[in-house]
Amino acid sequence: MRLQVIRKLVNHLGDTQKTLEFMKVVELRQRMYRELKSSVLILDSIDLIADHLLLYSETDGRLMCYLRAVTARTCAEYGLELPISSLMKENPSYRDGYRRFCAESLEPMQIFYLCLDPAYRPELKGLKAVELLTWLALKVSGISPDRAAFACTINNRYRQDPVMHLLGNWVGPLPDMDHPVIPDKHRFVLVPKIRAEYWEEERKKFAGLYTSLSDGGVDLLAEPAEIGSDERAA
Repeated sequence: MRLQVIRKLVNHLGDTQKTLEFMKVVELRQRMYRELKSSVLILDSIDLIADHLLLYSETDGRLMCYLRAVTARTCAEYGLELPISSLMKENPSYRDGYRRFCAESLEPMQIFYLCLDPAYRPELKGLKAVELLTWLALKVSGISPDRAAFACTINNRYRQDPVMHLLGNWVGPLPDMDHPVIPDKHRFVLVPKIRAEYWEEERKKFAGLYTSLSDGGVDLLAEPAEIGSDERAA
């Protein structure tokens, strides 16, 4: 698999290659989420400032898998909060949990819009796409492992809880939510601090399955000593 990361599209709107690749993302996202709700529209302002992680197939080079991620730091640069805050702060059932998350977190990142074209599922070699792409999003986020926190909502139909618990202890328990866009019950995942062991456990797992996985700067599956001190590609 080949990884491409498109960062802060707002700074690259004149770059035809990046904008064309982003339109492939829009097509995949819209096609996958339309299966859950026929009238869904999934473009928003966060698309302009987020990291877009694109995984391409080894067999035919086409886009097979996608995830969007944004950090609280980036949101703050544009006068925004993490998007998950609007879902939580307005509801008394979640307000205290979100306050605790904010109080205990140093540098949070939120993920959204996981998409996998089912035709390419065999290339994941039995892994859940959310596990691989969450780790990749954290690795390329620019957040130091000892400062990283994590937030997302997960659709209960996909049984992703075990993978999300690998990250560390969740705030909660919190009641499930009726998602405002996708008509399924969703669960809040708020991890104020990523487990120290998580990073190497996941790297070893993926390195045992895949030959290499680079973001264009470094092989993210290499031993830490080979990566060096700067793990974020330019």
